[in-house]
Amino acid sequence: MAFSEILPKIARNSAGQPPLRIGWLAPYAELPGEYADVLAGIGVPNVAWQVVTESEDTHDVEGLRALAAIDRLTDGAARLRRWHADVAIWACTSGSFIAGREFAEAQSEAIAKAAGCLASSTSLAFIAALRHLGIDRVSMVASYPEPATRRFVEFLAEFRIKALSVASFGAAGARAAERLDARAVAAKLRQLGQETGDAILLPDTAVWGISLQAELAGRFPAMMLSANQVTIWEAFRLLGKPVDLGDIVSTLRFVSRDWA
Repeated sequence: MAFSEILPKIARNSAGQPPLRIGWLAPYAELPGEYADVLAGIGVPNVAWQVVTESEDTHDVEGLRALAAIDRLTDGAARLRRWHADVAIWACTSGSFIAGREFAEAQSEAIAKAAGCLASSTSLAFIAALRHLGIDRVSMVASYPEPATRRFVEFLAEFRIKALSVASFGAAGARAAERLDARAVAAKLRQLGQETGDAILLPDTAVWGISLQAELAGRFPAMMLSANQVTIWEAFRLLGKPVDLGDIVSTLRFVSRDWA
């Protein structure tokens, strides 16, 4: 039997349907490995491909505006069109909130047009998840410097979501943010005080947020929502195959707890 005859059988699930094709537009570098772990264990047949957009490793406001440029993202989205993606997600929080709600929505529409499929971004995924949960009062532990963190607070406010308490790490870029671990995040969470609202947001897709959620589960009263968690959730929501936000975290079974 020829390989071309075998491949369609491998690519289809038990119902005879091809797997969902999920396209990620990634900023600066590849997304954390927890994406692969979750997608492998989520229970919905899928294949995924990352297109890394050209950008500097910075959380400076002007640098983030350059990162968010629509023409830069549509170049990557056009590659996802050739791959026949079913959904394209701009997997970047700061690169989607930095210029406000109207720009974020226009950015998503442009990606959809270029990719020829449904599209969204991490910032819009946060909004969709909070609406799904009926939450409009949150707190936040952000990797960014204060100016970028403030832009996210303002972005949330455009959707009538109030940030009651905010803590920032001041990470200069994605490379520094990726190194944040559970011990450091737990220390920042304790700085938030008692008024945390109904959810604690962990923005920045460079942060291994789902892994951190798994490690910190049950240690703080409010639920946590991470950038990578809502990004994955948004992809399946748009495709009409919704998954539970909590299930995304529980797929990570092998978690180190030696930080405590």
